[in-house]
Amino acid sequence: MSGTGTAARARADDAASAETGTDRRPPAARFALFAECLLAGVWLLLAALALVTALPAFAAACGHLRRYLDAEQAGWREFAAEWAAAVRTGWRFSLLWWAVLALLAFDLRVVSSGLLPAGPAVAAVGAAAAVAVVVTGLR
Repeated sequence: MSGTGTAARARADDAASAETGTDRRPPAARFALFAECLLAGVWLLLAALALVTALPAFAAACGHLRRYLDAEQAGWREFAAEWAAAVRTGWRFSLLWWAVLALLAFDLRVVSSGLLPAGPAVAAVGAAAAVAVVVTGLR
């Protein structure tokens, strides 16, 4: 790929399409981006099979797509290197994230049993907390 010229042209096309509401890129370029997203999704799925590595795999997939859009080297080796670095530094956060989600799931299970007098209110707060934990983890 040709570095910054291609990236600058892509950003200009994105800005023009945002203003007019149409995408001026050729269909082949739009399909190439779609195919790259599918490829990143497959890599993410494979890297996240051990559930502890789900958040590092998501971060590596986002980094891969960023590099692809910036017309940098974006292949399997770069994805694997970024994933390995993210796993080394983020596995504790991933374990904590899964533990909090399991605790919230248990809480929602207890609330749905109907033994608590304020069950619907606690269920709403628990569901909102679960959404917040998921968004925070993926962010």
